[in-house]
Amino acid sequence: AYGVAAALRRGSARREVIGLSSARHRAFAASLGVYDRVLEYGDLAAIAADTAVVHVDIAGGGQVRAALAERLGGGFKLDLGVGMTHGRAAGPRPAVRSEMFFAPAWLLRRGRERGPGFVGELVAGWQALLGGADSHFRVERGVGAEAVLAVHHALVAGGASPEVAHVLTL
Repeated sequence: AYGVAAALRRGSARREVIGLSSARHRAFAASLGVYDRVLEYGDLAAIAADTAVVHVDIAGGGQVRAALAERLGGGFKLDLGVGMTHGRAAGPRPAVRSEMFFAPAWLLRRGRERGPGFVGELVAGWQALLGGADSHFRVERGVGAEAVLAVHHALVAGGASPEVAHVLTL
């Protein structure tokens, strides 16, 4: 979510970038400096009903998708599934254009569209993103199945810290 928001903020077409977060992680998300505003999942009424929205779904949360579809109607332009941090893609997809993002296919397509300079653009964007990340995140490394399971269980139980980036190796 941080990377998507940071990239949108750097883009030439200026749009409002709204982060959606749990109450527990809202302050952290707001502290990242990549969102124009951060709302809790239950505060979707703060988005004007006539707003055109593209929802980049990192969590796979069906309840949020359904609430956005109800709130925005025809203003809900695209539901782009990127991840399933909540464990699985829950609930039906709204009756709007819906796509799943698959990075390898995107990289191939954009490389063909942009030509030889694409790799340089990608590297520059990645470096810009990572340049500020160390002030917000800390990396914790783990090795082995026990380490992977421990992090998985913490995530599922909702006890993981948003500022920790886990790098795990089986």
